[in-house]
Amino acid sequence: ARRHERHTREKWLAIRRVERQNIELETAAALARALQAMAGTMSDTILMLNADLEVMDVGDSYEAYFGKRVVHCNFSDLLVPEDRDRFDALLQEACRVQVMQSMPASLVLEFATL
Repeated sequence: ARRHERHTREKWLAIRRVERQNIELETAAALARALQAMAGTMSDTILMLNADLEVMDVGDSYEAYFGKRVVHCNFSDLLVPEDRDRFDALLQEACRVQVMQSMPASLVLEFATL
């Protein structure tokens, strides 16, 4: 009986843990969608970066926009040199305070600077 009760409690706890994790994931996804929508109204272009600050898959239209393939490029390499130090400082500050940051930046295109 005790073994069955312990098993039932463990199962219940595992289900509750999964439910909480699902809620957290749904909340994070909703926040990401809201931030993308907000950024889309304030920006010419939006690039998604991975944890290594490399551009994730962005589609063919971005390659035409940048004049080159940018997937897996380090984002700092797309910034004009004057903005790279500001971007590094911004990242350090965001990590330190654990608050999202933003900054206007100019990007280097194959044919111009945006």
